[in-house]
Amino acid sequence: MTISNTYDQIIAMWSHQDSTLQAYRSIFLTSESILFAIAVFTASSSKPWLAFFLVPPGFSLLWLWHNLCRNKGFDVWFFQWQLLKLEEGQQVSNIFGELTRWRDITPLEKKNTLENCKLGKQVAEKKVRPKMETLPTVFGILWGLLVLVTVVQWLS
Repeated sequence: MTISNTYDQIIAMWSHQDSTLQAYRSIFLTSESILFAIAVFTASSSKPWLAFFLVPPGFSLLWLWHNLCRNKGFDVWFFQWQLLKLEEGQQVSNIFGELTRWRDITPLEKKNTLENCKLGKQVAEKKVRPKMETLPTVFGILWGLLVLVTVVQWLS
């Protein structure tokens, strides 16, 4: 396979992974926002305790959101890393086998792998993705505050 074909293949796979990541983020942000809005509306009603029924699905959705987006984000980084390697003149082959091995290691191992490579470090140092990954934490804090306020309101 020529370098041009490999480059085109990696670009196509990176593009697919990135668009899937963006779709996941949109789906989770929208669904979590709607679920939280319903919970807030319910908590402000005459029966605030009903909001507690929405807390488990809210936290489950946060857990799913965090795990899926983190893993998909690492796949995006993998292809960005492969592109940088190719542009530096390094051999990139068996991309599907490498992706399979990449997906079999833990997130911590993926981060360490990137940080121990000059080109991988360039990919992992980007600031956009870590900022986006704080959104589940923000929603977790909001859910916690909602529970706290609802308990205080219910007990008063």
